Amino acid sequence: MSLNISDLVNEDASLISRRCWSDEGVYVLEKTGIFGKSWLFLGHESQIRAPGDFVQAYMCETPIILSRGQDGGIYANINSCTHRGLPVCRADHGNTRRFVCPYHNWSYSVEGNLMTIPQESEVVRKPDKTQLGLKRVPRVESWRGMIFGSFDEAIIPLDQYLGDMRFYLDAFFDRFPAGIEFMGAPHRWVINANWKLPVENQLGDVNHGAFLHSAIIPKEAQDIIEQLGHSVVTTPGHGATFRLMPELSLIHI
Repeated sequence: MSLNISDLVNEDASLISRRCWSDEGVYVLEKTGIFGKSWLFLGHESQIRAPGDFVQAYMCETPIILSRGQDGGIYANINSCTHRGLPVCRADHGNTRRFVCPYHNWSYSVEGNLMTIPQESEVVRKPDKTQLGLKRVPRVESWRGMIFGSFDEAIIPLDQYLGDMRFYLDAFFDRFPAGIEFMGAPHRWVINANWKLPVENQLGDVNHGAFLHSAIIPKEAQDIIEQLGHSVVTTPGHGATFRLMPELSLIHI
């Protein structure tokens, strides 16, 4: 059954059908129309400092290997062997010279280039290995050390895409002279729910705390949150929640 967007969301998006949280067809549209056309966070440069460093990530449901090449460049490739499709990387993070498929031992460099094919010398028609490397994410850019990728080759530059959200990201990540560092393996939570539910809960529904968590958030703390707390949504749909703390008064004795 075809979906009519106007039946799901009104013109100013103030009313949204509950089908958007349960209809598989809506999710299919979101995978191509949202995740397929946006800049998606992959990792931080501190996770891949040295040549050969890598960390795994996801772009929607597509597994990605984010790596530092031997040339010092940043590479993002789909974690799927070009022969039979198996993952060639099975560790969350680490350092390596090669990614090897467990099925037929096709070997790839950390940049994603196909390096060796077992028994290639026995093949009559030699394959062109330059055309058989891991499929690369077409657009990869870094901002403040945060690395993003996009499947849309025509997407606007990352700096332009972030827009006013850069101000709020600076409030989080540009507070320290030496910058920030990601340490250890990535922490991931798997939630059995539509992807929009945790996003809305974190960015658009901070007011629920006083009611749902009143047993652990005393009224005095909630009053301070209401006084200092701010929730902002910038174009094209980025959001942030933070507290704007008052300036400290220094008293000299």
